[in-house]
Amino acid sequence: EMNMTSVIYVKDDKGDWQEYQRLHGEENRIWVDIEQVPKKLIDAIVSIEDERFFTHGGVDWKRTLGAFLNYLPFVEIYSSDQGGSTITQQLIKNVMEDKEKSAKRKVREIVRAIMIESKMEKEEILEAYLNTISLGNGICGVQVASNYYFNKDVSELTLTECAAIACITKNPSAYNPIANPETNKERRRTVLNKMLELEKISQQEYNDAYVEDITIDKTQQNNFETKINSWFIDALISNVSEDLAEKYGCSEGVALTMLYNGGYKIYATVDPEIQSTMEGVYLDVNRYFSQKSSDEKKERVQSAMTVMDYEGHILGIVGGVGEKTVNRALNRAYDSPRQPGSTMKPLGAYAPAIDNGSI
Repeated sequence: EMNMTSVIYVKDDKGDWQEYQRLHGEENRIWVDIEQVPKKLIDAIVSIEDERFFTHGGVDWKRTLGAFLNYLPFVEIYSSDQGGSTITQQLIKNVMEDKEKSAKRKVREIVRAIMIESKMEKEEILEAYLNTISLGNGICGVQVASNYYFNKDVSELTLTECAAIACITKNPSAYNPIANPETNKERRRTVLNKMLELEKISQQEYNDAYVEDITIDKTQQNNFETKINSWFIDALISNVSEDLAEKYGCSEGVALTMLYNGGYKIYATVDPEIQSTMEGVYLDVNRYFSQKSSDEKKERVQSAMTVMDYEGHILGIVGGVGEKTVNRALNRAYDSPRQPGSTMKPLGAYAPAIDNGSI
């Protein structure tokens, strides 16, 4: 049970569903099956993190002993780019709340690793690991990392990009390819060296990737950054959380946590062009003043609007005048019902009267 990012989809001009926005809590994760992960990325991560992963039973005793001896004063008999923990042990640390720094915790971790290896296939362990590792900027897992850094699905990564992601795991801050491109470059060359040593890549692949630079593509980063939602997204969050609370008999606060961490796929009715146009009109605050008489000062008024199609699908919502500066503030189009008054007459009275010939 892991926290997963929820994704909102909208229809484009061709009627195809396209990603519109992501909702997530502290962990930004979209699960990807092992079959979708390129072999070069798997090879890169296994090579640099746990080269004997496919042969050990959860614990690499040689590395564990070496790491232990290195803790002794004035002793350094074991040198490696890899730490003492196997991928299986790292997976346990990623998903367990057992964060105690002690020998007892290490023993528990070793026992758990052996138990996991007896119950799960190597591919299952690796898939879980690839979807739980921290890769900087609040990113969990290789799919979101591929989206964030390269604007790609993980299956489309090049060898150099695979090495760039694989090297982040050692220290997500120090080897962040955006904040620290040079240290990332140095570390990914270490990854490539290890892949060549283990014969996971050819000499020509190594030569090409060693000198190749990566290109950060920020196209999808707007979907990740904390930002002010549109009025429509605010209404959608309220609507979906209310439905979840009713369905599961929980509070709206619990329902919101479910929404932000439940990995939901939400198919929304918003028309992005209509929504953008409406918001542009409402940004012009000079439109919204009233003046009761010629000698009275103009007063600022409020306004809200909902646009629907003939089937009742909401295409756009604006909940107030001026720039929207906070999320889930008072949305007058959603939170403040009003009597429709005379606005209903064209639909409820005039049109039927014209239709039957009364007027």
